[in-house]
Amino acid sequence: MTRRIVALFGVATLLAAAALADSPDPTDHKALRVIGEGRGIYIVKCSGCHGADARGGWTHVNHAAAPDLTLIAVHDGGFDAVHVAQHIDGRLLGTPNVMPHFGQAFASGWPYGEGFAATRIYTVTRYLDFIQREAAPAEQ
Repeated sequence: MTRRIVALFGVATLLAAAALADSPDPTDHKALRVIGEGRGIYIVKCSGCHGADARGGWTHVNHAAAPDLTLIAVHDGGFDAVHVAQHIDGRLLGTPNVMPHFGQAFASGWPYGEGFAATRIYTVTRYLDFIQREAAPAEQ
């Protein structure tokens, strides 16, 4: 249990730092690679409900539509990377959630573990943060 708390605290710290970063520099290949990896994970794990373009629309069994993930920052008054990561992870929410708990899924089974789960959640969060800039209303 202590290792889980430490691992999640580490993830939260990394994500908070990532959220403060500006758009990646086109020459920053590491940042672009992370965003690209996040998009790949998103396509495999998230697009079935939220759509390949992340604009949502699929209706769940309980008749709640999957939200448009390109508008997180618009709806929440900014992009809170820690909150988004916790939502993707799902283990800390404490409320019923129709979305799978990807933290548990990513961490289960060999050779996977908390580090693997944290990395996957981090990359998806970075991708979602990146697409907020694409969907932001044009400044006038």
